[in-house]
Amino acid sequence: MQKKYFLNWPRETQFLASEALSTSEELLQELAIAEVANGVLGVAIQSSTIPGFEHFLRSLNPVQHPDDEFLKDFWEMEFKCSPGSTRKASLPPCSGAESLVEMEHPFTDTSKLRVAHNVYLAVYAAAHALHSLLSCPGQDSPPGKSNCSSPNHIRPIDVLQHLNRVNFSTPRGETFYFQGSDMTARYDLVNWQKTPNGPLKLVLVGRVDGFDLILNESAIQWSTGLNQVPVSVCSESCPPGTRKANRKGKALCCFDCIPCADGEISNTSGSLQCDRCPPEFWSNDGRTACVPRQLDFLSFNETLGVALTAVAVSGAVVTTAVFVVFLHYRHTPMVRANNSELSFLLLLSLKLCFLCSLVFIGRPSVWSCRFQQAAFGISFVLCVSCILVKTLVVLAVFRSAQPDCKATMKWFGPSQQRGSVGLFTSIQIVICGTWLSVSPPKPERDLGFQGSKVTLECGMASVAVVWSFRRREVGRTASSMSQLSRIFTLIVGFGGRELGLGGVLQVVQALTCSQWSTPTEQGLFQDGDVVVGGLFNLHYTPPDTADNFTQQSHYKACTGLENLPLQYIYAMVFAVEEINHSAALLPGVKLGYHIRDSCALHPWTTQAGAGTGRGRQCQL
Repeated sequence: MQKKYFLNWPRETQFLASEALSTSEELLQELAIAEVANGVLGVAIQSSTIPGFEHFLRSLNPVQHPDDEFLKDFWEMEFKCSPGSTRKASLPPCSGAESLVEMEHPFTDTSKLRVAHNVYLAVYAAAHALHSLLSCPGQDSPPGKSNCSSPNHIRPIDVLQHLNRVNFSTPRGETFYFQGSDMTARYDLVNWQKTPNGPLKLVLVGRVDGFDLILNESAIQWSTGLNQVPVSVCSESCPPGTRKANRKGKALCCFDCIPCADGEISNTSGSLQCDRCPPEFWSNDGRTACVPRQLDFLSFNETLGVALTAVAVSGAVVTTAVFVVFLHYRHTPMVRANNSELSFLLLLSLKLCFLCSLVFIGRPSVWSCRFQQAAFGISFVLCVSCILVKTLVVLAVFRSAQPDCKATMKWFGPSQQRGSVGLFTSIQIVICGTWLSVSPPKPERDLGFQGSKVTLECGMASVAVVWSFRRREVGRTASSMSQLSRIFTLIVGFGGRELGLGGVLQVVQALTCSQWSTPTEQGLFQDGDVVVGGLFNLHYTPPDTADNFTQQSHYKACTGLENLPLQYIYAMVFAVEEINHSAALLPGVKLGYHIRDSCALHPWTTQAGAGTGRGRQCQL
């Protein structure tokens, strides 16, 4: 998988590798990727050595350890023979002359131990925590009433508390302690470089020790084959007013510069996003700064304002002309028969209605907002009242021709007509006066419209009241939808309650067990007063289907031995034996180990981890 990944990238790509990738011996020895992967820069666990560990590894022999299944697998893989009495039919028996003493192999190479050294430190840290827990330093207990723990009564929480406080020196003199719950950050910075023979080699170019970074830049060989830091410019930096948009399927340095949308700006080069302007501001033409939005209102200079002014003035002039004609001929029978008093009031109200429309044009102010609504409302009511009274009078006149309806005309005399018009108009005046005193309109900026201009208009409190009712209805609808969703959830919950937690677990367990087979019981065991558990990916499990990402892979057996994890296992064994032979650390207490193989599969890891420390029969 990693090989395909490297080969699909162009040769000028500069890779930054994680710990697992940067120390992969398999990739370093792969000639096919030497040209592409040259110059890889990565981090790795700090390398170190363990005194006496190489001699321990080279002295291993399955004849001396007949119960060590891991060592038997390694012997069969390297020497192509089967040690011991029980052997594979496909392999010949070993002669006994096989040895690791003179063998050059990654398993016996202890010059740069990384993970194995961490395993070694982990065992020592656990041993020092147990030593502190069992010896109880600093406690003054009466004779026979010691509060110290015994190897048979150790609680995990007590071990964890003492583990957080460990501070010791390794046999090489290295100080080890925890910072909070983490180890001190110590890493090597490594570089993949070409060799004359073809394969790549791992070169140490720096290290990280806590917060200190030490880097030898001159020792780095980049992907270009030079010591000069490469410059990767797939796309030029985006100028202000634009933002970066990564190209799909391309490297991060390849992007397009997208102009900011209206109302958004970016005032720096290479901006990842555009920032929206405040409500009262808008972006300039270059989308680099927010400028105040221009006030917009219906002015007399605009075409619509000129047209409305012309219509209003024309209507007022025509109404005035008719009023003058009526006034000149007020004593004629025609004018008198037309109820001249109401006619004059009607013409006056019409003229005021035409002129009130002019107040709506121009920049709104506090007094114009208050005057325009009240003046137009009163003028309109006066006009409608005059029309209404004139209509009633006409109807009353026609009905008075009937013998039984002559008395109705006394209710439609001149005083009653003037009183009706005054009453209706007074009601409107009271309504407008109350409205202006309680919640008068005032100039407001309508920021809802997205643009470079903001509308200045008279804000009506009555509109806010109407919309408050509408919002209340929307809220009821949303609440109803919420209730429906809750009812649906309850139905689903009650409908599925018969399955129960046990049923769910059985279904999940059945699905899991139908896919994964049971791991082997291979392991490395040694009994002791306190047993330290270990779980390693010693064997890998190749799938029986190709990795074409179109179907699920199935795993049949745990095969294929990894050299470095085997080294990690024996680093743990070496540390345990070294501690058991120490007179200063855990005197009188024997450490044991239960080491199992997870085969790099999560279900097997869980099962093997659950069985660690419970004997050889692993029960989930």
